Order: sequence, then structure tokens, then C-alpha cells
Amino acid sequence: MKFTQARILFSSFALTGMLIFAAGCTGGTQGGDKDKDSIDTTQVVKVEPQDFPVNELSDSLFGKALTVTEEKGLKIVPTKLIPVTTAMPEWLDQIVSRESIVLFAQGILKDMPDEVEFVQTSSNLYDAGNGLSVFAVNFGTRPSNASMVIYGGYLDEAKSYWASQSSKEKLEMSLKGATAMADGVELVGEWVKTPKAVPFKATLTKTSGALVNGK
Repeated sequence: MKFTQARILFSSFALTGMLIFAAGCTGGTQGGDKDKDSIDTTQVVKVEPQDFPVNELSDSLFGKALTVTEEKGLKIVPTKLIPVTTAMPEWLDQIVSRESIVLFAQGILKDMPDEVEFVQTSSNLYDAGNGLSVFAVNFGTRPSNASMVIYGGYLDEAKSYWASQSSKEKLEMSLKGATAMADGVELVGEWVKTPKAVPFKATLTKTSGALVNGK
């Protein structure tokens, strides 16, 4: 992701065209007529509308609840994941950004109202083969160091699937494998926590998700 720290600004995704009125400026142009500087002149600066395709997505796709179960002795089958060093696609970065704000509001502030910000601790993107890419972005919150994670997979922008979770404990997701499904993606990996890692399997579609944790 492009940001590493965020204070919650819910208006950031509602940005459209607007006018910024700046009373004056710091001086005239270099070498210009100093008697005609515009320091006392109100300036009107037009900001062009910015294109945020993520705003066109339904609210129901963000912060959706997962069906979470536990399975004793859960075994996961890793597949080959090749780390990708290039940046996430812009559209995915926007989705993760919006999901992180919703998750912080609904998953953290609801139970921990004194938290003030969240900070990205890791961001991993992988090529899972056959056109499938998968990702996991981990965050810590301040001042209590609670955890947030956003994860998923995609074939393209239209066929993208994600989910998110929060925890009062320090918790990070490590992906170990992924498989594309007809209308979603299945991810396997481990929750990295003390005293040991816990395996998981997540099945995600556009509108729902199911998570099985080992125990």
C-alpha cells in the first residue's frame, strides 16, 4: 500500500471536484513587479475532480462479516506463491484503503474507542499462478497495538475478492497457498501469534466469506 500511517478521515473517499479559496499567497513571481504582488488578493484555485473507482462499489462489499469456525487438527496444503515486488494495482490499493477505514471504525473503535490511528506493519503480494494474485496487508493500531488484517485474491479488477479482521491481540497473517474458484478464491496460511502459529483456511467470494481456524 502507498500509505504507512493513517488518522481516520472519513471524507477522504468522498472527494469530488471542489474549490479551494486561498487568501493570498507567499509572494509574486520571481523577478516580477514587487509593487503588483498578489499577497493581498484572494486567489481561487480549482481542483480537478479525482477518479476514485472504489467509490462506485457497494458499501455491502466492505466490512462484511465472516463465518468463523474452528477445526481441531486443521491441516493446510501450501501451494507455490511467488513474491511480487511491484506495487499493488491502483484500484486494489484504493480497495484496501477503504476497507482499512471501515475495519478500524467497525472492528477497532467499537470496542477500543481510545485508539487514534493505524499503521501498516507489512504488505505482501504474491503470484499464485494461472493469473491469480493474492495479498495480505497487516496493520497495528495506536496506542494499544491491536491488529488489523486485509487479505484476498484477484484475477482482475472485476474478479477481486477480499475480507478483513481485527483483534485486540498482536496478530499477523502469513499466506501459504491459494486456489482460484469459479466465483472466488481459497486461501490457506497461518496466523502468526504466540506461543505458536495457527493454521487457517479462508474461502472468499464477492459478498461473503468463511474462515476455518485450527485449534
